Amino acid sequence: TVWFEDALAGYLSCLPINETVFAQTLLPEFDEKGIVPLTSCGRDYFGFLSSIVVHPVLQSVSPVSLLLRLAWAKEMLSFAERYGCRRWSITAQTLSDKGSSCMRSLGFEPRGVTTTGWQIECALLQKPDLEMLISRLQERLSR
Repeated sequence: TVWFEDALAGYLSCLPINETVFAQTLLPEFDEKGIVPLTSCGRDYFGFLSSIVVHPVLQSVSPVSLLLRLAWAKEMLSFAERYGCRRWSITAQTLSDKGSSCMRSLGFEPRGVTTTGWQIECALLQKPDLEMLISRLQERLSR
């Protein structure tokens, strides 16, 4: 969550899910309403990035999205420390070109389209990928 002048500027939500639900998120008929998040993970982390939201007024004039993505990547690395995760398999669904571009910046790739027209995105990441991503996002933030 990012705050600006005591108001919510943006938030990101990524839910840990099991491998079965992960496989379902890649299907065109998947409906995210049925997700029940896990409270822990094993060596492999499966997740569903359900939303990245930035207040419309701040979308083009602030680094809120960048801050959210950086915080997400750092949180994924902290999972490695807490649970011994080695690999992250994460899916998302995007509706706009801007959303797809945001997912590409995190290492996601297109995997198909849902029956409701959302783009299915998927990232298969390891610790070095996240470390590189964090470095790249921090560099962009410092400009």
